[in-house]
Amino acid sequence: MGHTGHGAAGGHGGMPGMAGSEDMARLRELRGRDQNVLFCQLMIRHHQGGVEMADGLLARSDNRRVRHLAEAIKTSQISEIDALNQG
Repeated sequence: MGHTGHGAAGGHGGMPGMAGSEDMARLRELRGRDQNVLFCQLMIRHHQGGVEMADGLLARSDNRRVRHLAEAIKTSQISEIDALNQG
C-alpha cells in the first residue's frame, strides 16, 4: 500500500497516522480480503502515530501523571499493533 502524503510520515499537519480521504475512499471501494488487509494497514499506521505522539510527550514532559498516562497509551498502542500484525 502506498502512502499518499498522509499519516506518520507527514503531510496534512494533523495527528500522525490518520488516514486521509484517499485512504478512506480506497477502503470503501475494496471488499473481502483486500478491504481487511487495507483496514489493518491503516490501523497499524494509526497506532504507530499514537506511539509517536506518546514518545513526543515523554521527551518533553517531566510531569509524573502525564508521563504515566503517555506510557500507558504507548503500551496499549503497541499491543494493538501486535494484535493487528498477528491477524
